[in-house]
Amino acid sequence: MKICIDAGHGGKDSGARYNDDTYEAFECDLNLDIAEELAWQLSGTKHTILMTRKTDRTLSLTTRAEYANRNNAEIFVSIHCNAAADPDVEGIEVYHFPGSHKGNTLANHVYNKMVTTFPDHKHRGVKEANFTVLRKTLMPAVLIECEFLTNPVQLQFLLNGKNQLLIAKSIKAGIDNHLSKKCKIIILNGSIKIYGSYNEAERELGIVPKVLSRIYANNILPYKIKKGKFKGCVVLKVADGVKKP
Repeated sequence: MKICIDAGHGGKDSGARYNDDTYEAFECDLNLDIAEELAWQLSGTKHTILMTRKTDRTLSLTTRAEYANRNNAEIFVSIHCNAAADPDVEGIEVYHFPGSHKGNTLANHVYNKMVTTFPDHKHRGVKEANFTVLRKTLMPAVLIECEFLTNPVQLQFLLNGKNQLLIAKSIKAGIDNHLSKKCKIIILNGSIKIYGSYNEAERELGIVPKVLSRIYANNILPYKIKKGKFKGCVVLKVADGVKKP
């Protein structure tokens, strides 16, 4: 699995900024710290890790998406820290492209792991947005707002190395959970029940997408499979299945 990690902003684009009489912090630096930690956490797995940037350099949003597309990434994760005019605003949120089922699924897995890891933080939810890096990438993509650096308390949270490690681990756990949701096909006395994702079911059963879509919508159940290794078996039920993205 190729996973592309995008550290938001960088170079001439510092992103959000916190500045008071004693301290100044830039979003681009925090994003890169967390992205590098995530890459490290994923490096010991079977995945191939791609990074849009490893240094403080300027990249356009389109260039980031094109990099992921050109290298055939299968998941895209953009790391950000949020900002607001009101210094009391805080919380964690994860975005995906509007209408993207796969993006929504990935976003929920990541978000759920993050809020489980940080139960005392405000949970702002999974949201849709027409961000360039979500719109122009060809794979499931999420943009994670780890916290608000304009909130002095949450800035200290984001600057803490142990917290950066926990953020990275929670994102990794969300990715792992997303990838583990494979299709399970249970056969009993010639009957089939499908548990899990549409794409895995299509690959396993060898049913053409048009017919499989109708099966997942429960329009043609029971359905007798006409060819392939499951020829003659009858699909009785799709349980916990997802519609075609």
